Amino acid sequence: LDGYHGLRGRLTNALAFARLARKITEQDPAENSPEIAEADLYSRRATELAVDEPEAGWARSMFLNHVGRLPEALTALDEALRKHPQMPELWDAKAVMLARTNRLLEAYQMSTRAIELLNATNGALTSAQSQMIVRRAKLLLRLNRFSEAAADNLRALDIPQRDARATPDMIDLSAHYNASLERERPVYRG
Repeated sequence: LDGYHGLRGRLTNALAFARLARKITEQDPAENSPEIAEADLYSRRATELAVDEPEAGWARSMFLNHVGRLPEALTALDEALRKHPQMPELWDAKAVMLARTNRLLEAYQMSTRAIELLNATNGALTSAQSQMIVRRAKLLLRLNRFSEAAADNLRALDIPQRDARATPDMIDLSAHYNASLERERPVYRG
């Protein structure tokens, strides 16, 4: 039982260190700041405590990317993806890194994989998932694929596709007119 609690404690600590490192890195600290040293320490510690934890590899890769060590960052992400290929956040993180280096086609493939994994989980999109779709839309714009970018934006904002027969000057009121007739209507007493 003590071994179980020790392992559980290590995993909990590793997740805490990984999340702290990611949060610090996301705040874009200056290169020689104390925050960068903290992010380095936390991301290292997370990977030491839980080698197989995907968030540890993700945090380390974000740190390495932030300090300009992209090849090492991509290697850390590839290792995390090898162990956890069903985690869309890892694919999205790799897409972001590749897009920053103008490797747009590779970034698009990674982003598409992340969104395919999101599609496998039915349900409403979270804010983070919507942001993944928006990032892919921006990639598609950079690749001059405008109609696909527009479709991604609509999906991210939960806006239904416009009827192909509608002209630009028309307003789509179908949701209003197709509403259930079973709800109670106010009685007009004139």
